[in-house]
Amino acid sequence: MGNIVLVGTGTHHTKGFLFKTMIHSGYSMTLLDHGRAPYNALVDYHIFANPKNEVLEDSVLDQLEKIHEQDPIMAVLPLAEYSVTLAAQINQHFLLGGLPPSIARLSRDKYAFRKALQEKQIRTVSFTAVEQRSDAYEFATKHGYPIMIKPRTLSGSVGVFRCNGNEDLEKAFDYLMDHNLDQDCIIEKFVEGPEYSVESVMSNGTFVFASITDKYKLGQGSFAEVAHVSPSVMDREQTITIIRFVERALKRIGLKNGISHTEIIVDGNGEPFIVETAFRAGGDQIPDLVYHSYGVNLYKLWIASITQRTVEHPLVTKAKATSMIYFFYPQTHLFNGIESIETSSALEASITLLDFEQYEPQENLNETPTNNDRAGHVMCTSKNEHAFKQYFSSLQTM
Repeated sequence: MGNIVLVGTGTHHTKGFLFKTMIHSGYSMTLLDHGRAPYNALVDYHIFANPKNEVLEDSVLDQLEKIHEQDPIMAVLPLAEYSVTLAAQINQHFLLGGLPPSIARLSRDKYAFRKALQEKQIRTVSFTAVEQRSDAYEFATKHGYPIMIKPRTLSGSVGVFRCNGNEDLEKAFDYLMDHNLDQDCIIEKFVEGPEYSVESVMSNGTFVFASITDKYKLGQGSFAEVAHVSPSVMDREQTITIIRFVERALKRIGLKNGISHTEIIVDGNGEPFIVETAFRAGGDQIPDLVYHSYGVNLYKLWIASITQRTVEHPLVTKAKATSMIYFFYPQTHLFNGIESIETSSALEASITLLDFEQYEPQENLNETPTNNDRAGHVMCTSKNEHAFKQYFSSLQTM
């Protein structure tokens, strides 16, 4: 079938589904990673290198060339946000149909992405780069509060703050200075509204699959994600409108083939705004949710979009079930251990547990929770909407 290069560590949850897909499809695997993690023993070739490197080193390229001679490389897939840049460079070197470096850069720099949207006349919020505190105060004076400030290149809600006034802005800058992040930030007007993510695969500049996932945040000053639910509860008309909006934006930016995970907010007027786009599969096991809801394997479509001239697939497939992943945070949940999940009285026969895990406890928890503070998760699916909603409610008080 061919050789697929995987760049980055990825979680064992991501690797579990992806590696199973690759093995069942008959692909060989080359992993570029700097450690020994679960599932790594399943790969055919392992290049020990740092996937966070922004430059494709000669030593890595030499190894890839030797592998390519005996087992031709067909596609390059980044497993994490930090490995998108390196994956794009490998893709360009071997003249493959995947992500080019010029677009990968937009995934890693929130300011560059906002500028690209603005230049392509795609609706976006007011924003500016921040080099010093005076830039932030000048922006707040011009556009008014609330505003958002966030590091340009980080992910996982780390260093993201909503500021409702000057006092909040001072606290945000104090945190960013303490973590040496204050010289590399973006500030933007805050948009109030529900959040979603669009999981999509593009082939020859057209979506061949797209679905919308509901996103739930912890709130109370934290932008950490507590749950993802697939499919979204929004109606079909709004679903199509948002999917077409995201498709138009990515097409104007220049994406032709590959996968994307686009986070959006819909304001009070029903207008969608793109928060950011990652040119990789969604994290938090979202591909698993899509699979259990729609029966669609995003990894298969991703590889096909890079290796085939044309990918035939219906744009929106009717979901067969509702699937959810829910995360526990020690700062906000009365979390007594994952063992009680299977014996919970709220777990009805119509709810199927797909996966649950308790994580190693963090030594230093953030006062404002981020995704890095999670204590565990549970993933489930159901065709019974009423039972699903009840179970979702019960997890919030566990």
